[in-house]
Amino acid sequence: MKNKISVVIPVYNGEKYIAETIQSLLDQTKKANEIIVVNDGSTDKTKDVLENFSKESNLIFHHFSENKGVAFTRNYGVSLSQGDWILFMDADDLAEPNLLEQYFNKLNESDSDDWVLIHSAYQQIDEKGSLLKGVHRFKQVHSQDILGYQLLRNHVYLSGTLVKKDSFIKSSGFNPSLTHSEDWDLWLRLAAIGGYGYVDIPLFKVRRHGNNTSANIKGMLEGERKVLEQYDVEYIKQAIYKRSLPANENKVDFVNILYRMGKWDDGINILKTIIDRDPRIMNKVWFLKGIYYYQIQEYSSARQSFTEALNYNAKDGASLNNLAVMHYLLNDSEKSVVILQKATELFPEFLDASYNLKEVKNQSGTNLKVTMRQLRPVLIRYAST
Repeated sequence: MKNKISVVIPVYNGEKYIAETIQSLLDQTKKANEIIVVNDGSTDKTKDVLENFSKESNLIFHHFSENKGVAFTRNYGVSLSQGDWILFMDADDLAEPNLLEQYFNKLNESDSDDWVLIHSAYQQIDEKGSLLKGVHRFKQVHSQDILGYQLLRNHVYLSGTLVKKDSFIKSSGFNPSLTHSEDWDLWLRLAAIGGYGYVDIPLFKVRRHGNNTSANIKGMLEGERKVLEQYDVEYIKQAIYKRSLPANENKVDFVNILYRMGKWDDGINILKTIIDRDPRIMNKVWFLKGIYYYQIQEYSSARQSFTEALNYNAKDGASLNNLAVMHYLLNDSEKSVVILQKATELFPEFLDASYNLKEVKNQSGTNLKVTMRQLRPVLIRYAST
């Protein structure tokens, strides 16, 4: 198997962190064949920082005179590469010393011929490099299942991910017309080609600060909707139902996607067909019913639904937040405060709940935030702005 690896790093005004990122890749126990850094029209001292690495034989630099955007820049970096596999890294993130070694080992597994992508667990760090709480994990799933999982939610972080170059080319690479979710868009096209390998070890660190593109939550949600709208509903349904999971669990997850596409009635009609009160899915069922009733402004029914969801999982942060919003909309601000305090105690990084608590305490909750999806096991750190 050909396992020559090229690293591609786009950078724009990254003078503060780019040296650390490059050094983390130079310090790998298993070396990359080449590290390609594309300077996307930086106006700070990024170019000067890169020149400090000019003696490194496996480093390749390219400088754009004007900013072309991260999708275009990554595609260009791949076009310069000689590797069979491409490791994407962002210019402020850090690779653990054994990242490439672990990925090489994964590529030697018996079923790796079907894989088009390798990814791993990861951790978050703050601007100073201090570790934030929690490890973000997924799991190894069958190749035929990964498209369904990825349609439901992006489980692959772009930085630290290894992609098979010929599959990248076959899938047309990153879409430069997307300003958000361009990675998820590519992962979906790759999932239609082959499977994903997963290493359950945190092999890279994602740096969180105010300049992260992913901090724009509204833009992310709009980007997700644009990506989903590229697919026929029946195509999505087949991918979800194909997963090796109980039928009702697939149904519930399909409803989640229908809601994100604005197909509310289609979603609630599927929920009404689920009569098996399996406790493993009833928390999700009631949560989604609550979202539907909120959408049609039946706040009492929504409140009852989120209450039922919490009966199956008392630590469901999204249901806690939404229940508090319903209490506020039904003129019970005191109860709303109590519930939001519990939600923020359980999930200090939960932005919706923190925002709502402040608004309700100030009696200015005219635009409270309902959480449309249940929370990840470990929350991604976003900027509060």
